[in-house]
Amino acid sequence: MNVKNFLQSLLEDFVSSVVLIIVLLLISAVASFIYIITLRFILKPLIYLTLIGLVGALGFSVYYCISKYLQLKDQQVTSSVELRPDVNYYLSLSITWLIAGIIAGVILLIVLLLILVLIKRLRLAIQIIKEASRAVTSIFISLLFPVIPLFLQLGFLAYFIANAVILACSGTSLFRITGNASNLTLGSSCEQGSSPECVFYKYGFDTNTAFSSVIGFLNTYQWVPQLYNLFMLFWVQAFIVGLNQMVLAGCFGDWYWSKSKSSCILFKSLKDTIVYHLGSIAFGSLLIAICKFLRTLITLVERRLKSATGNNRAIGCCIKFMSCCCKCCLWCLEKVLKFINRNAYIMIAIYGRNFCKSARDAIKLLASNPLRALVLDRVTDFILFLGRLLITAGVGVLGFFFFSKAFDIHPTFQKYFAPELHYYWVPLVCVIIGAYLITKIFFTVFEMAVDTVFLCAMKDLSINDGSEEKPYVMSTKLLKILSVKNKKPKEKNDNDKF
Repeated sequence: MNVKNFLQSLLEDFVSSVVLIIVLLLISAVASFIYIITLRFILKPLIYLTLIGLVGALGFSVYYCISKYLQLKDQQVTSSVELRPDVNYYLSLSITWLIAGIIAGVILLIVLLLILVLIKRLRLAIQIIKEASRAVTSIFISLLFPVIPLFLQLGFLAYFIANAVILACSGTSLFRITGNASNLTLGSSCEQGSSPECVFYKYGFDTNTAFSSVIGFLNTYQWVPQLYNLFMLFWVQAFIVGLNQMVLAGCFGDWYWSKSKSSCILFKSLKDTIVYHLGSIAFGSLLIAICKFLRTLITLVERRLKSATGNNRAIGCCIKFMSCCCKCCLWCLEKVLKFINRNAYIMIAIYGRNFCKSARDAIKLLASNPLRALVLDRVTDFILFLGRLLITAGVGVLGFFFFSKAFDIHPTFQKYFAPELHYYWVPLVCVIIGAYLITKIFFTVFEMAVDTVFLCAMKDLSINDGSEEKPYVMSTKLLKILSVKNKKPKEKNDNDKF
């Protein structure tokens, strides 16, 4: 089978199964929403069962390793150890199991100590995630909002590609004098066919027009507009991500402080972001774009230097080492800036201050609660990873049964739910990728809700004291976990003189 027939078969498989693909993707979206809703009910037992299972597995590992050591200790004749490529040889040594038992015991001790130290912070993380689940459930439309930034990113990506193609193909044929011609200067421009020495030079723009100096510069450095186009891609993509984060942060922040259950909160947050906060988003996204752009420039410089040095391996290794170090530092800086931007956007959306002050306030809150933030981040990552794995794998298995015709489908629906396929893995791969992207979109909203509720709770704890003038806004369960409470208002005495 040639490539054309193969690609045609792939396209036919996709078209014939598109209805079933859409149905399975809708199932993954519903499953993601149900998972977020049920987190408030299953999270606590899920986390505790995971910890019990981890401690139990480590305890059994210690028991098994020590038992194996005691068993082999009496059987082993020689105590010398040789270097062999055979793994079974090392497994037959008692010292191997003793070392493994000691390592497992140390890990078990560390895990038990961490649980004892962080148990209160773990309870706080669980309750924060439950509050975030309530927030997302109350404002259901927030789960659909990231679709708009996604389409904006895809649209600008298409615009960037079109711009790159236009810049690469723009201009006309330029001709230059390459030999000795009467009344003509060597290297000067000329018209095609005007002289035998007038030959094609390159594609570019005619400099015999207005702004000749600018046009001459662009003819010499045609890669400059492409770099500018690439920088704008980085900036706009980061700007769209920041817009999404700030709108969701304002939405969930408003939910925390006002306890409003109306979906109009999202539209109010979108309006406030567009009217008041676009400059802050532009500044934060500019920092991200600069880091990405510098990494790209380092890659280009590395390629140029390698081509200039030829086959000199020593110089090539030095250039690669320095390039990797610079790109690694910039990558770390980019991650730090993304973290700062995310939390700064939350504070901007809630309190309306500028970027620098909001970033300072966010860092101050996180620095004063480092263990709480760390535990919350790890627990959130765990449950979201588990959710992505369960939903993607579940929808993938369901799609496999449908596409491989493991189900008996009624003849009326066979056209849609049991199509004839050349390669059933084609729609199956589309379903798995689509299910992963859908869960990523839904869980991105949930992650933003968790971070916003956490910062709001910490801010609530720092600016309020539970008095009648400054009561805590957080829920009763959060108050109990944090060991604080609102003071009851004093009853007025009728005999009091005013």
